[in-house]
Amino acid sequence: ANGNAKTDAGATALWLAVCHGCGETTTDLVSGRRAATVDALLSACDFDTDDLEALDAEGRTVFLGACERGDAVCAQRLVEAGCDVSATVTNWDDDGTLKCEETGFMHNEYQDTGLMLAIHHAPSAAVGIARVFVQAKADLETRDLYSRTAFLVACARGNAACAQQLVEAGCDVSATVQDEDYDDDNLATGLMLAIIHAPSAAWDIAHVFVQGKADLEARDLFSRTAFLVACDSDDAATAEYLLASKCDANAVDSEGYTGLML
Repeated sequence: ANGNAKTDAGATALWLAVCHGCGETTTDLVSGRRAATVDALLSACDFDTDDLEALDAEGRTVFLGACERGDAVCAQRLVEAGCDVSATVTNWDDDGTLKCEETGFMHNEYQDTGLMLAIHHAPSAAVGIARVFVQAKADLETRDLYSRTAFLVACARGNAACAQQLVEAGCDVSATVQDEDYDDDNLATGLMLAIIHAPSAAWDIAHVFVQGKADLEARDLFSRTAFLVACDSDDAATAEYLLASKCDANAVDSEGYTGLML
């Protein structure tokens, strides 16, 4: 059978099996049905590497589609079949805009890995997708369009469970954004991103950092530590937690401001 036949929209049979019905919640039952269909297709069709890595109209492989849906079962099946776990979105999203106007969080899915897509689109399933990546020994330090690793993305989205999973897997907890075109986040750590973009989860992310023995005195482009960022953001709970964790209470930023002044 021609497993690489496509619809006019560029979807293969595998793509349709994994991703058909974009509004459907990925429950265990739904995931089980998808996995059974994927298994049947993999058995019936003579897929080669080009078939498995075929792109849809948005530049996604079927593995990326499974990750975006948060379907760890199908994602694992596809990895076992030979799909590239390191695949990234290849099409520029002309509609990529601010995802959160209140916090200024920027996102365009170009160059996103499957794990990043899961964090953005299926946050409750991101831990399961992270396990697929870890088991496949994927590179956890791959960076997106904004020079963020999956750990930084998890922190920026306030997904403490996924961030913790990645730390336990050995990701770089001290990674910083390396985006000279976006000053607000340049050189920011994951904790700083959480304070700025996901304030309701900042305390939980701070706990991940403390447990991971991260450097709490790392500084961003404006020479602010996470404590100074918390003070500047009026995040008293996170500031107090960092003080209790022995951060430098007397730190000053590039303009000489202390946390209290901010």
